[in-house]
Amino acid sequence: MILAVAAIALPSSATAHDHDKIDDNIPLRVEDAYATPYRNREFQGVYRYTRTDGGDNEFLLEPILEVGVWRNAEVELSAPFLLGNSDGRGSGDINLSGLYNFNQEGLWIPALGLKGRLTFPSGEDSEGVDTELKFLATKTLGHSLFYNQLHVNASWMHNDAPLGDERRDNWAAVLGWSARLTPDLVFVADVWREETKVKDEEQNVAEIGLRYQLRPNLTVAFGGGPGFGDESPEFLTTTGIQFSF
Repeated sequence: MILAVAAIALPSSATAHDHDKIDDNIPLRVEDAYATPYRNREFQGVYRYTRTDGGDNEFLLEPILEVGVWRNAEVELSAPFLLGNSDGRGSGDINLSGLYNFNQEGLWIPALGLKGRLTFPSGEDSEGVDTELKFLATKTLGHSLFYNQLHVNASWMHNDAPLGDERRDNWAAVLGWSARLTPDLVFVADVWREETKVKDEEQNVAEIGLRYQLRPNLTVAFGGGPGFGDESPEFLTTTGIQFSF
């Protein structure tokens, strides 16, 4: 509620967002180390279909409100909703996240960022306030019109009140790459591995996707890919939208 009020009250510094910025789940898991611009207000929507290794169908709908509250800092409020016949634990939880970018990249030093998240147990089969800490790094590769960038994400998650089949702590790692194909079109690829919240379960996925700027304040994104290894999903697809206001 506080973030929503701040988003309405905070004057916008511009009507356009930087569509080269790579955001989590729009359309892939990888994200870059930069925060949304100061005073930028953005609505994001994520729709994902996952075919699990057990043959179940999972549909995720997640509205996100993102605000550039300070220079180099952003805050996000989101709530994922899970549909379908798979395990729906966590559906309806409320997530409050904050990202801080420490520096612009240099000749040899990548841009570095740190993202924290609190997950409040408002959803299905949820107890306790879970936490996540994510390290982010982004480095431009050479000087090219394609604006090639390498991205690395590493996350540690803490489960405050695990159920009987859940871990107390788990981790995830993502390696990604992005390239600007045209002034309005960005290609993204990543590969990630996660030790999930469920005990004795690890997942591996490789994805590719595209981000296209329809208008200065509107970007759409599409992506997906297969899983590989035991417990990994058969495949997943993601559609995302970003609208600055």
